[in-house]
Amino acid sequence: MTAQDYHRKWWALVGLSLLAFTAFLDFTIVSTAMPYIQAMFNASVVQLQWVTSIYAMTLSMFMIAFGKMGDIYDRRKVFYLGFLFFGVASIGAALSPTINWLIAFRALQGFGAAIVFTLSAALLTAAFPKAEQPRAIGIYSAVTGLGLAIGPFLGGLIITAFNWRYIFWVNIPIIVAGLFFCLYSLQPSEREEYHGGFDWLGLFLLIVAIGASLYGLNIGEQIGWNIPMTWSFLLIGLVAFIALVKQESRHKGPLLNFVTFTNPYALLAILTCVCAGLLTNVFLFFDPLYFKIIRHYDAITMGLLLMALPIGQVIVSLFFSGLTKRLELKQLLAAGVLFSIIGILLNS
Repeated sequence: MTAQDYHRKWWALVGLSLLAFTAFLDFTIVSTAMPYIQAMFNASVVQLQWVTSIYAMTLSMFMIAFGKMGDIYDRRKVFYLGFLFFGVASIGAALSPTINWLIAFRALQGFGAAIVFTLSAALLTAAFPKAEQPRAIGIYSAVTGLGLAIGPFLGGLIITAFNWRYIFWVNIPIIVAGLFFCLYSLQPSEREEYHGGFDWLGLFLLIVAIGASLYGLNIGEQIGWNIPMTWSFLLIGLVAFIALVKQESRHKGPLLNFVTFTNPYALLAILTCVCAGLLTNVFLFFDPLYFKIIRHYDAITMGLLLMALPIGQVIVSLFFSGLTKRLELKQLLAAGVLFSIIGILLNS
């Protein structure tokens, strides 16, 4: 290995870690700002819900699709495209004149983050030889985990020193630095051949299935469950999902392989992640409002308290490989469910 190759792989690690850091950071940094966004825009609780949920919603719509696009096309180019969207969306969110514009730019952030989450790990493993990949992935995971953990506290510091808009401005210098390292280090990836081409119909059905279902749930909560609009969107989501299953079963290069769901361990892991995601989003949404409106805490105190959840996740992830050597997977999952139940009871 030449000195240039040696430096290139570590520059790739730094660049990819910095860029992924921003996408993970925006999962949690917004939570501290919720009461301040509500006060500035006189936003309703439902509108605040969209500020947080639209990010995860667009993320879930496009992650699978961009993973497939990265395989068919050059992963590096698709990855850069993601940060073009993410950077523009961060600037737009910082300049948003109304709550609706903020929601729209958060959706665009989620679109860009879907590319980042899907392709950054693939680009990282391609930059390192197989023997060095575990170490590189460990460093990458620590940096991205730090983004989750430090988000609430960093948000508190930024809001105290400036205002909530700067939680989005902070992304820009990090993105510029990350792209500087990546432009030097990342090499074009090999394209994989798919006889069936990209499944555009499957992508459309996936977007409709997720989007219509989640929008129907939000409309039901906001307006009511006894109106035709609510059930119309839920029905559209259900029909789109059924059509998606049929489409993926006959396409040569499907976006989703539903055979995975027949594996009981895979299904259990998926359901556990769904529950964990629900709990995390509920706590990070309601706790800041409780801390500010009921307890009258300042932004820094709120940030410190909100750090408890992501820090716990980071600590467990650091020791997870050691735990798997001492305990069975089902025992760890049972322990996770038990601690979740205790946490719910203590919060309530």
